[in-house]
Amino acid sequence: MKAMHGVMLAGAILAACSKQEPAAEKLGDYGKDELAVSNQKEPATKPAYRSEQGRYSVGTVEGTLEEKDIPDPQGVVWASASWSTKKTMYSTQYADFASPEAALAEMRAFRMTNNPSEMARDEEKQFQGRPGREMVMKTSSGMEVTMRFIVDGSRVYKAMGGTKVEQDNVAAFIDSMKIDGAAPAAAAVEPAAAPSGESEALTIGREVVAIYKEVSALGASTKGDCATFNTKIDPIRDRLWDLGKRHPGVLKELSNAELKMIGAADAQEEAGTYLLACKDSPHAMEFAFAMGKVLKATPEERAAAQAPPATTTAAAPATKAVKRPASAKASGPSAFEKERAKVLQDYNAKQKARQAENSY
Repeated sequence: MKAMHGVMLAGAILAACSKQEPAAEKLGDYGKDELAVSNQKEPATKPAYRSEQGRYSVGTVEGTLEEKDIPDPQGVVWASASWSTKKTMYSTQYADFASPEAALAEMRAFRMTNNPSEMARDEEKQFQGRPGREMVMKTSSGMEVTMRFIVDGSRVYKAMGGTKVEQDNVAAFIDSMKIDGAAPAAAAVEPAAAPSGESEALTIGREVVAIYKEVSALGASTKGDCATFNTKIDPIRDRLWDLGKRHPGVLKELSNAELKMIGAADAQEEAGTYLLACKDSPHAMEFAFAMGKVLKATPEERAAAQAPPATTTAAAPATKAVKRPASAKASGPSAFEKERAKVLQDYNAKQKARQAENSY
């Protein structure tokens, strides 16, 4: 799964920083001053690091440098530079994605850990005039890992550090990462236009995948808080429902190669992880139902979506339509309201069945 690269990367930092230094030998009063002097840390040499190909530099680093390329299951390669000391590990990475849209999706869907309770902070904001995201993970062992994303057009940068004791050094390292050149224009990071000649189904498929990734980003930001997740997922669900209503079963129209190209399976699996975490919520169930609408559809549903809108010989005056009371309903519940009622009915029936089983 796409997020596994992030979990593994954070895990590597935790492992590298888990070794403890030998405890100091206990002394009496004699030699106490000498011990204090010997334990003072020598000023660390912090040579600047620069990547010409990566177009970035780091103003403060310490430890042994290691550079390598790390393949990602998505098909990109992260160019990595890392440094380590006895107490702290630092790392920078960058990779080029297919489009600014894909780069933003990577930033928003990333997970540092599979345990939401470990996330101390997670927020999106601008860095150096570019879209970014910064996360802080704290473990029960006292390890703190900070990661910053910066999106520069189609390129994604990461700066990360992990330590138990040198948080100020990590903050200085991350803040010292600078990207060459001016930030791209705002339009450069908007969703990329569909390639010319692309089928309508593939274009809609991209929209569906973007919605899945939006749900994953929401799940990551709410950190397992289903109450907050529920209050924010409904507008996203409505957009997916609208796509499914206008293009039922659209993903079924795409070839395996097209589905792989837009990352449909990974995006669906990622979103499903957060929906399952709140599986007892009707909101999550409704979103899952909307997902089903774009996955498959009956011939009747397809025919209804493709049929031209009904026309009338005498349309009602616009003024009357505008002045109708908001409480009035012209044709009863909407299709979504009917389906929602059915989902809730099924949900309540399952809840009663569970209660009956537990009562014995």
